Amino acid sequence: MKCVQERASVKIRCDYPGGNVKVTSLEAGEAKIESDLRDTPTHWFYWNFEVEALTPGSITFTFPKGKEFLSAQGPCISRDGGKSWQWLGTEDCFFLNEDPANLSDGFVLTFDHAGETFRVAQGFPYQLADFQKFADSIRHRAQISVLTTTNGGRPCPMIVTGTGKKKMLLTARHHACEAAASFVWEGFVAEALENMDFQKEYTLFAIPFMDLDGVEQGDQGKGRTPHDHNRDYALDHPIYAETAAVQALHAEQKFHIALDLHDPAVRSDDCLYPGAVIKDAHEHFYFAGYQSPSNAANTKTFIGEINKEFPAECRTPLIFGGKTPMKRDGIHGLPFSYYFGDDEHVLYGTTLEIPYANCYPEYDSSMMKAAGGALLRALLHTEFVRL
Repeated sequence: MKCVQERASVKIRCDYPGGNVKVTSLEAGEAKIESDLRDTPTHWFYWNFEVEALTPGSITFTFPKGKEFLSAQGPCISRDGGKSWQWLGTEDCFFLNEDPANLSDGFVLTFDHAGETFRVAQGFPYQLADFQKFADSIRHRAQISVLTTTNGGRPCPMIVTGTGKKKMLLTARHHACEAAASFVWEGFVAEALENMDFQKEYTLFAIPFMDLDGVEQGDQGKGRTPHDHNRDYALDHPIYAETAAVQALHAEQKFHIALDLHDPAVRSDDCLYPGAVIKDAHEHFYFAGYQSPSNAANTKTFIGEINKEFPAECRTPLIFGGKTPMKRDGIHGLPFSYYFGDDEHVLYGTTLEIPYANCYPEYDSSMMKAAGGALLRALLHTEFVRL
């Protein structure tokens, strides 16, 4: 499908970093769109495109029936070419199963004049340019280096800071589309640079993009064929340069703490607690992965400290995951959380899932960064143990 289409009253394009959309029908007043899955063989929901009005009026954007494409606050929208973003808001959206008449997700955009242009995305985007802007602001306080060169030839950045004996690894974007994790990642690193107690106790190795090629190409990244970056650990022959480099870095540094940041599904009908404000598991922060006795105990203690620091709109993290380690046979890859969570050198290895949205409109990219800073303070106050 062409990445630039023009018909009737609008022009749609996605030929920029992070762009992704398939336009299946484009008529006056209505566009039928869906995610471009590329090498992800099953349904996933990431999309990001620009739309320019050729005439004033409203356009209804409708996704395929029976699948979720919108998070709890609908899409994000930018009026300045992607420099700043905000929630569109649910009043201009319709959601699958919201009422019997709704068989699809969708939203309506209204253009006041010809030439008016919006970028619209499934969630708040975070691209290499966003990292570079952050890196420029901290360059005098942190060591900014290159972890490796990606399969696509891009330098994969890494930030190192701190002088402590405890070595910590912080990663994000094993799945390219999971951009909410990047804002938490940035908030964590920003707090690490300011927190002198952390600087003395830890040395942080922070990698913003474990699938940098996918981030820039606008891929889903989740469930890639033959496997994605988060199933590329403990293999005799990893297929991704980034995961191979992280495993080599761990062999050298012997990380004390390994924390990987992800985003979950866009939403579901999971009702966790009758009467609760947040009923969907995918609107919560939650810990996932291998829950060994030590990991389970540490996560429980960690959450206690997190709830003292988190913004009210982000509380309370949940715990999911398995209690049985996965076999290391060199043939079947492991996720990050199982690779590090079951490593004898690692005191605490886990994955934290960060929601794209929740029931609070105030939960946005700025609050995600604030949650990242709170996460670091909570980690610093947690006494991690090995049972």
